[in-house]
Amino acid sequence: GATAQAFGVSLDETMGHVVAISQVTRESGSVVGNSLKTIYSRITTMQPSIQALGDAGVQAFDDTTGAVRPVNDILGELAGKWGGLTDEEKQNLAVTIAGRQQLSRFLALMDNWTTATEATTTAQKSSNSAMKENQTYMESLQAKINILKTKAQELAIAFGDGGVKKAFGGFLEVSKHVLTGVTNIVEK
Repeated sequence: GATAQAFGVSLDETMGHVVAISQVTRESGSVVGNSLKTIYSRITTMQPSIQALGDAGVQAFDDTTGAVRPVNDILGELAGKWGGLTDEEKQNLAVTIAGRQQLSRFLALMDNWTTATEATTTAQKSSNSAMKENQTYMESLQAKINILKTKAQELAIAFGDGGVKKAFGGFLEVSKHVLTGVTNIVEK
């Protein structure tokens, strides 16, 4: 959602995070989604979280520009270091970053980061496939006809039914007969 995007997490990445957490906690997407809002916002806006990340070797801000890094990049870098941390370091980081209420969800995400990235990749491929199918449709003759129909309806609304009939009635009637004739020729 909007909160995730504001903190540099795409919809596909958010879905990946929800999958990784839900597989462990068995909580609904709504519950997990709300917890992610808290987690995302705490990572770059609370000084203790920023400090804890820094202590783990993960910077919340870009060294060159000083701009806040996307939260998904921060989480990904932390996940890469996660296996090298002691249990105590993981727990302290999780409490500091996520807070006590979101602790189990944050730990689930970090422990299942591979699942999160795999689910993100699957979501991205699905989105790309849907976009390609839509592009193919939009290039088809049927789509162009549907667009033309929509534009004609919009024109009719703009002029009002009576105005269109008076202004374009004859033209539309001739166009209908021409198109019917061409259709009959093509079909035979």
